[in-house]
Amino acid sequence: MLAKRAERIDRKLKETPRGVFPIMEIFQVIMGIIGMCPKPVVPAPVNPTPSPSPVQAAAWDDAWKLKSTAEGALQDDGSYSGKGFQKTVSETRKKSRRDGQKMKKSEAIEAVSAMFDDARSSAMPELYSDVLEARHAS
Repeated sequence: MLAKRAERIDRKLKETPRGVFPIMEIFQVIMGIIGMCPKPVVPAPVNPTPSPSPVQAAAWDDAWKLKSTAEGALQDDGSYSGKGFQKTVSETRKKSRRDGQKMKKSEAIEAVSAMFDDARSSAMPELYSDVLEARHAS
């Protein structure tokens, strides 16, 4: 795509008289390059626990990753898709196999969708306490 634009700019440069600069074509290439860059990661909110332990800090970061992944995977129709969603489904299936239970892909999609719904609807402190509780249970 960018190679075609570069060829077009080169052709325009050869066609235009000297002293005229094809700013619009160069602008389109720059916008294409900017569009290829990934979205910046939104930093996690500050952990309200004063001087958290490493376990608490990791739980807060994981809760934020879960919440931001859930919000990023939400589609217009209310379903979930995307790289983060598929990765979570895959990890869920692998964990179920390690635990000795085989989980179908449709079951994993259902479970991860429910988890993402809960993550989106929960406030960060509540989600944080759920992650801490899940870590202590396992």
